Amino acid sequence: MELKPNTPLRVIRDGAIKATIWRNEGEHGAYLTVTFARTFTKDDQAEDSNSFKGRDMLVLAEIARQAYCWTGNHRSRKDNSETEPK
Repeated sequence: MELKPNTPLRVIRDGAIKATIWRNEGEHGAYLTVTFARTFTKDDQAEDSNSFKGRDMLVLAEIARQAYCWTGNHRSRKDNSETEPK
C-alpha cells in the first residue's frame, strides 16, 4: 500500500477521543505505531491534546483495544499475503 508521507493507515474515533495508526519504516522493516489524542475546539479551530480527563479513560481503553485488534489483523493479513505464491 503506497501512502503519502504522514498519512495514517487508520483513525479510530469515539467522540473526542481518537487513535491514529501509522506505518513506519525502520532498519528491520516496516512496523506500526499508534498515537492517541483528544480533540477539542479553541477559537473555532479543532486541536488535539495528548492529555485526557478521568472520564475519558474508559473510552481511551476501548479505542486502544480496537487499535490493538486492528493492528493485529493488519499484520496477519500482511504476513499471509507475503507467504502466498504469486
